[in-house]
Amino acid sequence: MVAESVGLVAVIEDDAETCSLIERALSYARLSVLSADSLRKALELLGSSQPDLVIGDIGLPDGSGLDALRYLRSKGSPIPFIVLTARGDLESKLEAFKAGAQDYIQKPFIIEELLARVNVHLPLQNSLKASRSKELEKEINEEIISRVHEDMLDATVHDLKVPLASIKGSLDIINSRGLVADERVSQLLAHAGESANYMLLMLNNMLDISRYEEKGLKIQIQRVSLPDITKKLETLFEGISLRRQVKILHDFGPGLDKLETDPNLFLRILVNLISNAVKFSPKGGVVEIRGQQDDAMAVFSILDRGPGLIQPVKENLFKKYAASSQGASRGIGGAGIGLAFCKIAVDVLGGNISGENRPGGGSVFTVRIPLNSDSKSSSCLLTVCLH
Repeated sequence: MVAESVGLVAVIEDDAETCSLIERALSYARLSVLSADSLRKALELLGSSQPDLVIGDIGLPDGSGLDALRYLRSKGSPIPFIVLTARGDLESKLEAFKAGAQDYIQKPFIIEELLARVNVHLPLQNSLKASRSKELEKEINEEIISRVHEDMLDATVHDLKVPLASIKGSLDIINSRGLVADERVSQLLAHAGESANYMLLMLNNMLDISRYEEKGLKIQIQRVSLPDITKKLETLFEGISLRRQVKILHDFGPGLDKLETDPNLFLRILVNLISNAVKFSPKGGVVEIRGQQDDAMAVFSILDRGPGLIQPVKENLFKKYAASSQGASRGIGGAGIGLAFCKIAVDVLGGNISGENRPGGGSVFTVRIPLNSDSKSSSCLLTVCLH
């Protein structure tokens, strides 16, 4: 798999059988191998040689393999470091990346996977040696950050979805059967149900992004009822609108009853965009949803007077996790997946999406999807401006 690669790999592993297996595999791949079975020997090895790649176990008899990694980084060495770990917890993986690791492999591992990772990082190291391009280093760092985020999401989504669905079901039962007489408490429970719905939506965004990258998304084209969509939006955002004191207004013109698309994806696109509008709107602000037909196009607008889009975020607006820095820079939470999901959903529906700053302040998001499933040339234009 890495037969064309030539390089020196340092293996830090205290288990003799595992170390022997790795050495044989790397040697078969025409790679020279140096090994150490303790932290002390690893530090001596790294101090006396210049390997092109290091594969290191975390658990060593006299310390942690991460200390060897930290030693390299303290010396300013950019040598790629692949961490071996039997630990499946997210904290250990994040600790490895924070220490400067480029990758990790969880034990027990398949040797083909190990060779595939080596095949990735050796060419990267050779490229870095040839050219210390800032752009190349940036791309590598982005890949590492992306992988950490993906593992975090994969580890949390499945753990959260089942109990959250159970909480939502319990709240629905309490509210539907009128088990709470106090109107104020009943309203609080209703708001909790809305929050559960919103959280499930976010989890579904994560799952659908992963699904899309692996298999694509299936869509079901139907005639869309804008009154039904509007009612669902009002119910979903009632609580947060009251808490943030942000009004959500809508105004739809004639002709939009002809819209045919996937109602579920269309609703979720609106929810994600309106959620951002409300989140970034000032107290007492207004989020407007406008809609009108323009020839073969349907035009929807959501308007705000928020802070607008900062340039670094604007350049990578619909990439996973990129938009999270927009909220983080203003003290507003967010995983940066809502807009990534919108991009995927709009693409699947045959349209496109863009985001711009609004004159006078605020942001404008524009989504185009086919107005009628029978017409490939016609599309629906959704413009979202955050007030």
